[in-house]
Amino acid sequence: MNLASGNGSVTVKNVTVFLSGTEKLAAVKHKNGADVWILTHDWNNNNFRANLLTSFGFNTTPTISSVGTVISGVIGGTNAPLVGQMKFSPDGKKIGLAVYDAVKSFELYDFDLTTGNVSNPIILGNNFDGAYGCEFSSDGTKFYGGSSADGNIWQWNLCSGTSSNIINSKISVGYSTWASIASFQLAPNGKIYVVKLGNQVLGVIHNPNVAGINCNYVDAGLSLAPKTANNGLPNFTSSYFWQGSQITISTSPGNSICAGETLTLTAGGANSYTWNSITTGTTFIISPTITTTYSVIGTTTSGCNFETVLTVSVSACTNLNSISESDIIKIYPNPVSNDLNFVLNELSTPVKVLLFNTFNLPVLTFELSCSHEKISLNFLPSGLYYLSLEAKNYHKKYKIIKE
Repeated sequence: MNLASGNGSVTVKNVTVFLSGTEKLAAVKHKNGADVWILTHDWNNNNFRANLLTSFGFNTTPTISSVGTVISGVIGGTNAPLVGQMKFSPDGKKIGLAVYDAVKSFELYDFDLTTGNVSNPIILGNNFDGAYGCEFSSDGTKFYGGSSADGNIWQWNLCSGTSSNIINSKISVGYSTWASIASFQLAPNGKIYVVKLGNQVLGVIHNPNVAGINCNYVDAGLSLAPKTANNGLPNFTSSYFWQGSQITISTSPGNSICAGETLTLTAGGANSYTWNSITTGTTFIISPTITTTYSVIGTTTSGCNFETVLTVSVSACTNLNSISESDIIKIYPNPVSNDLNFVLNELSTPVKVLLFNTFNLPVLTFELSCSHEKISLNFLPSGLYYLSLEAKNYHKKYKIIKE
């Protein structure tokens, strides 16, 4: 980035990573949220290659998973077996691909965001002549594919349950009069755009998260005139389109507590819940002694499972007092949503007030100069804070909960 007057320059390029691969190329963020997996598929075998891209560069030693269909052969003397899309679901847990060769299939696999391993193949069928384009919905619950030979747009419901149920959930959700369907691509607006080879109009699936024909495929969805689409659309790291789990965890008053205290976690957004893979129910009462991360899997009425996590910060809170009416300085309300009030009953001003977060870093410093003052805490995120009051011959600490 220091080259070209700050515009940046490529210093290494055109380095062959692997020969004899197919067209399939997809990327998704690692479980750590920083690194990126780059996934390809070999030709003439069933190897998936997952290479990791980190801040240190491209790791040329891949994680190889030998699973699923062998992509091979030559059709009519062309390179047709090499083509066809491969996509990650936006949450990175699934892989979908189109196998264009004699197999003529759409396929699903599981992906491990930590190790890069590919597993659990589901062959969705072997009668899709010209299987080329495919894509996931933004919530990862639906998978789409297009048959270039007959113009059908197919949808599979990944929440159907067993592998056989997923296979049998196949439904044609649209039809293109321009039979040669090529690339599918999810966009930031949640819609999926479909290329019709050599056409000036893209097909659009307007509501890909919705099951069946209500996903609303429109064949003449977006005009490109006077330009013409060919096979491809821009390829993206699929994680860009992940909108997050629809499952929520709420706490009251916040997700920071003192050691020995209890906290109630409440889940929302689904029909049933499993906490830490053991406890079921909407609420989960905890009393951690150290900072702990909790997970909940929510199952919707359609059978989809979504997971979310929450980290609860635990502090020792030693030498902290509860605020009472008899204190020389009255502080209220606690927990506080907006303004924190201070009433000096006996102590003369000035009183130095310091507010610290759970990392013992100061977030607010001021002085009380009147018998009744208030300070806005709107700018602070929810959680536990430590309040220190200092005056001549007076020093007290309290815990304050910001809602």
